[in-house]
Amino acid sequence: MRSGSRSRSSRRSGFDFKRLRLKTSASRLFFAALLVVVGGWFIFTRSLPFAIAESDTETAAWLSSNHPAPLLVQARQLRAQLFRSIAKSKAAEDAPKTSAPPSNEAQSQARNSREHDTLKARISELARRILSTEPLNAEAYRMLGEVASDPKEARVSMKNAVARSRRESVAVYWLLNDSATQGDFERALGYADVLLRSRGQLTPYVVGYIAHIAESGPAGFEGVVSRLSADPPWRAAVLRYLPRSAKDLQTPLRIMKALEGRNSRVAAKYYRPYLQYLVGKKQIPLAYATWLQLQTAEQLKLVGLINNGGFQRDISNAPFGWQIGRSQNALTRFGPHSSRLEGRAFQTIFSDGRVRFSGPRQMVVLAPGSYELSGEVIGQIKAKRGLKWGVRCVASRSLGLTEEISGAYPVWTKFSLGFVVPSSGDCPGQEVRLQHASRSASEEFVSGEIWFDNIKITRKGIDQPISSTK
Repeated sequence: MRSGSRSRSSRRSGFDFKRLRLKTSASRLFFAALLVVVGGWFIFTRSLPFAIAESDTETAAWLSSNHPAPLLVQARQLRAQLFRSIAKSKAAEDAPKTSAPPSNEAQSQARNSREHDTLKARISELARRILSTEPLNAEAYRMLGEVASDPKEARVSMKNAVARSRRESVAVYWLLNDSATQGDFERALGYADVLLRSRGQLTPYVVGYIAHIAESGPAGFEGVVSRLSADPPWRAAVLRYLPRSAKDLQTPLRIMKALEGRNSRVAAKYYRPYLQYLVGKKQIPLAYATWLQLQTAEQLKLVGLINNGGFQRDISNAPFGWQIGRSQNALTRFGPHSSRLEGRAFQTIFSDGRVRFSGPRQMVVLAPGSYELSGEVIGQIKAKRGLKWGVRCVASRSLGLTEEISGAYPVWTKFSLGFVVPSSGDCPGQEVRLQHASRSASEEFVSGEIWFDNIKITRKGIDQPISSTK
C-alpha cells in the first residue's frame, strides 16, 4: 500500500527514479572508461618507454620524445662512442710515426677533433633534455660535467651530480682530483672518504691523493692524520697502500707516530705492510728502526739481538717478530710446557705421514761480526732427517746451520751455532729459521712432538772461537 502511494506520488511530482538510475550508471561508466584511457595513456607514454628503453631505444623515444629513460640510453651510447674515439685518437698519436705527409696527420687530427666536439654537443643536449623533465637525475649532471669545455661549468655540474647521488663515483673522483689540484685538501679528503666507503676497488688510486696531501705540508698532513685518527673503516686499507704511494719512504712512519701521539694505537696489522714494503725495497735497517719506534715500552723489554726468544708474545707474522707459515701434517703453537712453572715455549706436533714444514722464522739486523745462536730443546721426533736452526743473509747465502735435531730429548738440552756476519755490505739483514733438513720426498716423513725455548743470539768477542755443538 505504501509503495503504491510512493509511485503515485512520484508520478504526480514528475520525478522518474528509474531514469535517474540510468543516468547514474552511464556517468559511472563514462568515468571508468576515462580512467582506463588516462591510465593506458600514462602506461603507454611513461611506463612502457622506461621498460623498453634499453632494448628498443627508438621505439621508446617515439612513444615519448622527452622521456628521460630513452634519452639517457642514447646519451650513454654516445658517451661510449666518444670515449672509444678519444682512445683511438690517443693510440694513433702514441703509435710510431710513419712517412705520411704532415698535412695528412693534421687533417686527421682536425677530423677527430670535430667528431669529438659533435659528440659532446649531442651528449650535452640530451643531458639537458633529461634534466628538463627529471631535475634530480645525477647521471645527467655528471655527463654535462664530462663534456663541459669550461672547468668552472664542469665543476658546478659535477657538484650537482654528487649532491644528488654520492654513488656517482666518476663525479666524486673528478672532484677529488680538482680539489687536490686547487689545494683544497679538506674538501679533497671528504671526497676521498666517499670513494673509500663506496668504491673500495679504487683504494690504490685514492691513496695516491692522500699521500700527496700528507706530503704537501703541515696543513695537509694534519688533515690526513685527523681523518685516520677517527678510525674510519678504510684505515687499514689506506695504511696498506700508503707506502707504495708516498714519495718519501718515511711518510707512513710519520703518520703512524702522529696517530700514536693521539692515543690511537697502531696495531701490527697496520704497520706490517709498511715493514714488508721496506724489506722488499731492501731498506732493512730503515725497516728495523721503524719497527723499534712502533713498539711499546713493554714490548721493547723483550727485544735483544733476537726478539721474543722466549715466545712470551704471540706470533706477529711481521718482520722482526716470529712468523710461521702454513705446514702440512704439522701443528705449531706457542704455549706452556709442563716442565716449567711459568713462561711459554714453541711446540710442534708432527702427524704420521709426509710433512711439509714451515717453521718459525724471524728477521734480525746484526752488524758485521761473530755471533752465537743458541736455544733449548725437549721432546722426541722420529725422522730420516731432523730439524735444523739456521741463519742466512736475507735473500742471499747461508751463514750456518746447527746439527740435526732428531731423536729423544728427555730433558731440556742446549744447542748452539756459531756464525759470522760478513763486512762486505751485502748482508744488511739476516733471517733466523727452523727448517726440516729433508732433501727428497722419501725424507719428508716425521712423527713426534718437539719443543724449543730460550732462542738467543749473542755477540762473541773478537778473539773468541766460533763453535757449533749439539
